[in-house]
Amino acid sequence: MSIETFIEKFGSDDPVAAFNLRCEMVARAIRAIGDSTKHGECWLYPKTNKDGYGITSVLHKTRVVSRLVLCLATGKPYDYHSENGEYMIASHRTPVICRHRNCCNPEHLYWETLSDGCKRREDEARAKALATEVSSSLAPKALLSIAEPCHAVTLTIPV
Repeated sequence: MSIETFIEKFGSDDPVAAFNLRCEMVARAIRAIGDSTKHGECWLYPKTNKDGYGITSVLHKTRVVSRLVLCLATGKPYDYHSENGEYMIASHRTPVICRHRNCCNPEHLYWETLSDGCKRREDEARAKALATEVSSSLAPKALLSIAEPCHAVTLTIPV
């Protein structure tokens, strides 16, 4: 990506301001990764907001670290929108790879539209609620009996 394209994407007509923003974003992203602690494959940033997302300051504005790192890893601007104008969010690959909101490992991050992110979270919440409901409804109804002669265990689940 050329510096001209970068300046256009960040929306500043002042090349010095755009360059300063770029330098500050790169410095903050590198610092964020350096300040992170490794937890398995995740890089957990210590300073978080009330929702658990890693945050830092870039030119006196609070920025979400995972979004900042993903912007720099993919060459996208911080206010990235899709081709059709929909706001793009930096999402964490779930449930297998990453469940940490403050993770800033770029390999755990990807872009998705805001609407797709909302739908995915609703689906995950629905699946989790269903799994909880099924497991809690089975446990109290399960009857365990031990046959005396051979100590066999039988599990009866009424339907």
